[in-house]
Amino acid sequence: MIENPKVLSTRKLNVEQQNMLGASLDFHQYDAISIELLPAEGKIPAGYTPIFTSQNAVRACDVLLRDHAIEACCVGSKTQGLLGEYSVRILAVADKAADLAQILASEYPERHFIHYCGNRRLGELSRILKEHNIEFQEEVVYRTHLKRWSLGQDFDIVLFYSPSGVESFYSSRIGNQNTKDSDGDSALLAICIGPTTAKAAQQYTERIIIAREPTVESVLEALNEHINS
Repeated sequence: MIENPKVLSTRKLNVEQQNMLGASLDFHQYDAISIELLPAEGKIPAGYTPIFTSQNAVRACDVLLRDHAIEACCVGSKTQGLLGEYSVRILAVADKAADLAQILASEYPERHFIHYCGNRRLGELSRILKEHNIEFQEEVVYRTHLKRWSLGQDFDIVLFYSPSGVESFYSSRIGNQNTKDSDGDSALLAICIGPTTAKAAQQYTERIIIAREPTVESVLEALNEHINS
């Protein structure tokens, strides 16, 4: 184990999250992505059940969600909690978009769905629903922008929270020495919020830990467990 490992979070942490970190870390943080909301207006199409796979989509749909008769599906406990602030009834929830799609295809095949999403959405949800001939629409309500940062140093551990964050980080360090070496390994350890983010990180490093739950706090717990092991 490296003494006083140099750790980078690709998302700025709040005070409570920073308090979870061990004192022995050489900790750095920056926002690898920025979010541009494209607020949805009007109403949810009649006969359609909305799907939210991120908190950003929920925030962009603030006006739509003020109707307390809404029933929705979502990915992740944090997204579910944010929807709860609008008194939305949750029809189905899962930790991954693919798992949610399987639930909907199995339990609600006659329903029509609309996915409020970002411009860099992955295709698993739509693919699975279309394979089961489920009526499905998408509406982009936010854009994800990659933020370049002059890193200026190498890190022992990097915390990732999305595939876009992985892409942004590695595009910022093109030409740096800490990419895959001749043996195909990397000195860098990636701690990822979930399997989809880990899959993106696998293009650059084989040293990966996946958090038990898709939350920032779970990523930090995985970091602490690794440091203390």
